[in-house]
Amino acid sequence: MISKNKKLFLKIYIPFVIITIIALIVLQILGSKKRVGYLTDFNLEIDRTLELNNLNDIRKDFTVDGKLDEEGIKNYLLTNENIKNYIYHFRIRYYDKVFRNNDIYGVYPDLSNLPDYMENAEMDGDGSPYGNFISDKKEIEEKIDNINYKLKLKDYIIPCILCLFILLFLILNIILNIKFFIKILIIKGKKIKTIILSIKKLFYSDYFSIIFTAILCSILIYFLLPIINKIPQIYNDFYIYNTIDFLEVIHELNFRMFLYPFSIMILIVIEFIRIKNNKFNLSYQSCKEYKYNILLLIIPILVLFIFTEIFDIFSFFIVISSIYIYMNYKEKAIYFPVLVFISMYFFKSLFIILNLLFEIKISIFSIYLLSFVFSIFSFNLLISDSNKKLIKFILLLQIFIPFNILMFTINKYNYRGEIIYFYNEHFKFQLIIWIIFLSLFIWNIILIFKSKVTSIKYSITLPTIISISIGNIYNKNILGFIGNVIPSVIIPNDWWHYADESMYWYQVFNLKQRLFEDISPISGLFSFVYSFFHNIILDGYISQANFAAILMIIVYIIIIAILLYKKTNSLFTFFIFHYFVGIFFGYSRNHLILPIMLLLSSQKLIDRKGFWIPIWIFCVFLYGLYYPSYGVGIMIASIPFGIIQLFLYIKKKEYFKDIKNIYFYFVWLIVIASIIISAPLLLKILNWILLQAGQTKYVDGIRLFGQNSPSFFLPYIYSDYIKNNIFYIVRILIPIISELIVLHMFIKFIMKNKNNIAEKLNSSAFFIFTFFIIFIPFISFTTFIRQDVNILASRIGALLVPLLSVIIPMTVLFYCKNVFANKYKYIMLSILFSIVILMRPPNFNYNSYVFSNIIDIPQDTELIDEELLKDFLILGEGFIFNWGKNELLSIGKLIKRITHDDDSIFFDNYLAFLLANIIERKLYITSSSHLIQSTKFNEFALNKLDNKKPALFLGLPLFYPWLVKNEYKICPENDIIFLRPDRFEEFYGKAHPSNDISNSYYYYQSYYNKAIAKSLGRSINKLEKYFTNQFSLIDNNLLNNNLPYLNVDNELEINFNKEISGNDFDYLYLELEPMKNILFNSITVYWGDDNEEYSKEKSITFDTEKINKYLIPIGMMNLWRFNKNSKFKIVFDNYNDKPLELKKLILYKRNIL
Repeated sequence: MISKNKKLFLKIYIPFVIITIIALIVLQILGSKKRVGYLTDFNLEIDRTLELNNLNDIRKDFTVDGKLDEEGIKNYLLTNENIKNYIYHFRIRYYDKVFRNNDIYGVYPDLSNLPDYMENAEMDGDGSPYGNFISDKKEIEEKIDNINYKLKLKDYIIPCILCLFILLFLILNIILNIKFFIKILIIKGKKIKTIILSIKKLFYSDYFSIIFTAILCSILIYFLLPIINKIPQIYNDFYIYNTIDFLEVIHELNFRMFLYPFSIMILIVIEFIRIKNNKFNLSYQSCKEYKYNILLLIIPILVLFIFTEIFDIFSFFIVISSIYIYMNYKEKAIYFPVLVFISMYFFKSLFIILNLLFEIKISIFSIYLLSFVFSIFSFNLLISDSNKKLIKFILLLQIFIPFNILMFTINKYNYRGEIIYFYNEHFKFQLIIWIIFLSLFIWNIILIFKSKVTSIKYSITLPTIISISIGNIYNKNILGFIGNVIPSVIIPNDWWHYADESMYWYQVFNLKQRLFEDISPISGLFSFVYSFFHNIILDGYISQANFAAILMIIVYIIIIAILLYKKTNSLFTFFIFHYFVGIFFGYSRNHLILPIMLLLSSQKLIDRKGFWIPIWIFCVFLYGLYYPSYGVGIMIASIPFGIIQLFLYIKKKEYFKDIKNIYFYFVWLIVIASIIISAPLLLKILNWILLQAGQTKYVDGIRLFGQNSPSFFLPYIYSDYIKNNIFYIVRILIPIISELIVLHMFIKFIMKNKNNIAEKLNSSAFFIFTFFIIFIPFISFTTFIRQDVNILASRIGALLVPLLSVIIPMTVLFYCKNVFANKYKYIMLSILFSIVILMRPPNFNYNSYVFSNIIDIPQDTELIDEELLKDFLILGEGFIFNWGKNELLSIGKLIKRITHDDDSIFFDNYLAFLLANIIERKLYITSSSHLIQSTKFNEFALNKLDNKKPALFLGLPLFYPWLVKNEYKICPENDIIFLRPDRFEEFYGKAHPSNDISNSYYYYQSYYNKAIAKSLGRSINKLEKYFTNQFSLIDNNLLNNNLPYLNVDNELEINFNKEISGNDFDYLYLELEPMKNILFNSITVYWGDDNEEYSKEKSITFDTEKINKYLIPIGMMNLWRFNKNSKFKIVFDNYNDKPLELKKLILYKRNIL
């Protein structure tokens, strides 16, 4: 019967596959023929033209009531004689009625023969019919003819066909083997009792208990979120956590405190029932009827298909084949995937060499195809019973793999059609890269030709693994996840992260500032590791920022690769670094977690308790300095095992043996000396962190609500409501299911061979399991602060990825070899790998090149000229983004001119990291203003200001009262620079009344305003006690508080019964009656006196989020604080015209300064 079904299956499936492949080939051939079209639909791109001509500031002159007058600004651009270049948008159209851009084909026009007035023409990419170009013409003809184009199948066509193949395969298998699946469901007969018994067996299976618990908890938590969301503030005082979205507080402590214990309790209950009812335990190993075990291989693929639009066939192949490697199921099964992987890197290295020598480019798809075909032929030629030839061939292919590293020797830049080289800035970096390359190349040759390897498990050399790993951090990586950096002298535009890791070195070592006294890094000393490479190994030029990041990551790669290689085998290490290395190093705070875990989990070290204990203490202390949040987490998570180690050490009296060992004293001496020397600094770090965060956080609600799911999530569900709700549940599910899987493994580990409990307590597996179970829930309280939309897990993902993809698999496969059944290991690891992939989805582009020896400089980037280098030599030669050059550098010149070398400068907020690196002045930085920080932090900041009396105050002037009190003056050349009176008089003479801060205007409309009102509003009940004065506008100005309708312009106007001084009130509290649907996008508050019209200058705008309470820090606006006001106008954007009831409108005062 099975044979008949198999034949029928092949008769249906194979012809379908063949016909489909032929159809794809024909479509591709037809599309590749050259055809003629024309360019048309030319439109001036206002924003990009403004940016190109450095005219971003003029937007405010064409903005009326918050809306940009596009027609007016367009006329300005076309009539201004000083504007020489314009950016136009266009699209290609076709004469052919069939072969054109559509759902099947993407279009790729030839733009090499365009008119001379069209420069830098480029398409939007991915086969889009749209593009843009730069031109000096103010008007473009209706169309440009004779444009050749080719068509290519869109990227999703092949994956969709593959998905169809897999789906058809599954459907046919189910239909043709329906009796088999029924037999599994109803093992003996069709009686109701038997069905119930089968369901019980399923319920009591390992896998169902974990997945059921995780999904149940996620759904329950999701439905409880609205209740948790309303939990009032749990800490006193004001605080806003400073995230990338500025001050959008999304602290979820209550949520996490409830989530983990609840889910763990449910799993333990289920496991207790299972143990008590062992007769129902369904073992996949004993169930002989599971003949289609290979179908289990699609678990990661199904996860990717269901939840994302990642359809890369090679990505799936990697995941599937890698499972075989982990399983060690049958050694022959892993020869082919290993050969394919090594072939890919071999061809990649080969084409890197050819590109460096002859500029021969090759696409990623070509690498895939070549390596796959090459592997098929090689495998069939060399496969044998012993496979010695195949192993030797795999070894020989590795000789050239170190050439991967030569990608980092690139020093050729295409800047607006001109090729430029930078020798000084590249010299040290390239020298180090060549040394690393030659060392690995020679080492690899020695190992390969001396090798006597007979097992595929040890056929990958350590130099090969290191070379592949280094190559995979390059931005144009063809395998696994996109890398982080590109070896260029382009100064990064992400100065939150880069300068966060560079500015403090100069302040401490060059300007002799005291850490956490004169200047305080954000948290911990992790920045000094990066700065060591930047300033000691390299020359410290800011343009070398990317080089420093690459060298730091290379060192971490070498350390981790060596540790992992020694603890496991070459095949395991190869797989880990092949696929996951790109996401180990995307977040610098987690770099130490893998080295520390690999060191502390060493069984040899664990057996030497007298050495393990001091090394453990040192590691915890080291991470405490590096990044305190994680250091505390490591300490708490490892304490149970540390106590056990100490207890056994004393009980077994092992210290008698250790006191005779000189190394024992040496290790303890290093640990004690390090702690004594660094303890004062660690205490300062902890005090700084507590000052900013610990005692002052409050809950303003779960930020998950109101978010839309990212574009890659369930792309084929068109209902946003369904998609978003599933998204919420999945976001909750990811950390829960990973925690429960490890907990379940730990339970099975303990229950297996109960007589060996003492031995298990002293094992690496026990340490890793207990560490993970404690560490992840604990660290979630601090790392799940931010919920980024573009990925399914943000900061906690940086910790989950290395733990789930390295430490847990290593434990299961090498420390628990005889504990878990093979299929149990396979399924659990498949789920874990799927979680990792979902947290950091890979990004592939078939059409990109595997390597190019020319770096194309973006249009919004400029060359650092000699004039800039005269003033800022530390920049180094290279490129800088326009905004950095035109804004920050101009401010930098001004600051250096109007201050002395020994002056201190105060920066309010982290807005000028690049500036901080170039002005060579002592800095004091505070993270935000007094209106949105805790009382203790404000006292700390104001004491610093009083002690230092900085010569210059830069930034958004949010400490107005202090500046006014100390008579600071506005710099005549820049209205966000405030000078101490003596400095002002020295450089500008006697101050004019126009230089008084009370007369200044700086319109600051950003994430501060947009996010903070709803955040503060949610905790108004707790915050009210910190206000010292209040004035209800409703009680004093309105006859009733029922305002059923807005006027025709969606506005509310309120006239005060008396004039109010802005200096008397800091906040405006607005509360509406709760409504099911509050349908307006934002609220803008205007103010003024009776003799003036409302204006943008006297206004503040903030976002709504389907809530009814808003606390607006109106005091941050200078023109509110220093003016007399007699009226308000509140504008509701896109209001839905339903009845609106205003419940409260109150002005509050908070005495801080």
